[in-house]
Amino acid sequence: DDGDEIIIKDGRHPVVERLFTREGFVPNDTYLNCEDQQMHIITGPNMSGKCLRGDALVFTDRGILPIAELIPENTSEDTFSELGILVKGLNGIEPTSHFYNGGKQKTIRIKIKLGYELEGTPEHPVWVRFPDEHEGWKHLGELAGGDYVAIDRNIDLWGDKTAIDFDGSSFTRPRIYRTPSELNCDLAYLMGLLIGDGTLTYRDSHYLSTTDEFIRDEFCRIHQEQFGYSVKRKANNKDIYVSSVYLRSFLENLGLGYSTACHKCIPPSILQAPREIAIAFLQGLF
Repeated sequence: DDGDEIIIKDGRHPVVERLFTREGFVPNDTYLNCEDQQMHIITGPNMSGKCLRGDALVFTDRGILPIAELIPENTSEDTFSELGILVKGLNGIEPTSHFYNGGKQKTIRIKIKLGYELEGTPEHPVWVRFPDEHEGWKHLGELAGGDYVAIDRNIDLWGDKTAIDFDGSSFTRPRIYRTPSELNCDLAYLMGLLIGDGTLTYRDSHYLSTTDEFIRDEFCRIHQEQFGYSVKRKANNKDIYVSSVYLRSFLENLGLGYSTACHKCIPPSILQAPREIAIAFLQGLF
């Protein structure tokens, strides 16, 4: 109407209400007019502080990426920037509209029985199952021993990146071998073998220790077909190896750094690859 009053009785909020499925959302009344109640000041954490640590992995249509890598360019702290990607929500795969950069804040890290970890601000909501078996949101800072955190086992979001950007023109002294320009299942399987049972410490070679004849044959076959390299064997009939600075540099470019066993991790090239590439990597890893 044309009146000078705003009166809201039992006001609700469709997003906030879903965060309080356990305690129950409390409806709010609001009254404003043009005379003595023209403004209400409502305080609270900006965006409720719902932020994750930058290395938290997010399933997207670009692959499984640390959330910090999704920050649009020239995004300053405490601001929103447009970002259109696909992620998995409660209602399935949904598009995003914006990215919020909350800057540095105090965080809490939780670890569940299966070994998964999540670190974020205390107000960050997590989907949980309560003792009475109903499910709903609970703030990260409110979680306690015995709570059940839901894990989606059917996200089915994968990347599509297979191009390999490797420039070997700077190599003059070591022997140069052919290298593929696209990540394929054989390469992914090889990477899985090396992450699982390989030695990646050296800059001029990489080793695989195994007594499994099939795995040895596959390791040799892949090197011969992908690089034209004949794998060498040690006298112990356990260790097989490749002695090439060029090929070791190629693997480093794919994400297999010069690391010891305790620092090995899944390469970004696998996390951003299609589903069949990820499967091949896991077959080699396990």
